[in-house]
Amino acid sequence: MCFSANASFTASAILVTAGAYSLIMGRRSGQWAFGVIPLIFSIQQFVEGLAWLRLSDGGPPEAVVATARAFLLFSQVLWPLWVPFAVLRMEPDRGRRRWLRWMLAAGTVTGGYYLWTILSVPPIASVENHHIHYTMLYRWDLEHPIAALYFTATVLSVFISSLPRMWVLGVALLTSYAVARIAFPGNVISVWCYFAALISISIIYLQYRFRAAHRAQFATAAVPLG
Repeated sequence: MCFSANASFTASAILVTAGAYSLIMGRRSGQWAFGVIPLIFSIQQFVEGLAWLRLSDGGPPEAVVATARAFLLFSQVLWPLWVPFAVLRMEPDRGRRRWLRWMLAAGTVTGGYYLWTILSVPPIASVENHHIHYTMLYRWDLEHPIAALYFTATVLSVFISSLPRMWVLGVALLTSYAVARIAFPGNVISVWCYFAALISISIIYLQYRFRAAHRAQFATAAVPLG
């Protein structure tokens, strides 16, 4: 979360409850990779709460770097891999699955690059305007191409899905990114992750929609002809 340690821990507590329920629903329907997303966000927000504590109490630099690395491993490495992977696992359409494999490849390149960046040079975390600002060392000539691949993997992959109402999640992610980029240009990583964490609760609703659509399809197929 981007405002305080208390806000981060509160969001984490809410998300762990929603995430546990979402995971149970996902396991029952074979969509565990999608259902576990709110739970992962809960862990991520807890980690950022720890980062707030380390920055607030003037903890040792090693502790600040450790919490910053842990948060960035979620936000920059895991999500560009996990989102297209989760959507791919659920996608029934063969043509769209092919596109989603390309999205997953983009996420793999992105996650690998950020992993190398985060582990090679210690990231810097600081509090600026009531938000945590994360600084990573980029190769200037790769910054924008990698950012484009990240956006492709985490946002566009949701729009590729043929499942009902998935586009709503995509619009929410796209809108929240635009708000974070325009209103908080120096703190996009922290702020957008906060928005995305809250948006992830809607995954419970989407799973209800998936199950309803599946039941309707099954009922239609079961109606005897003639």
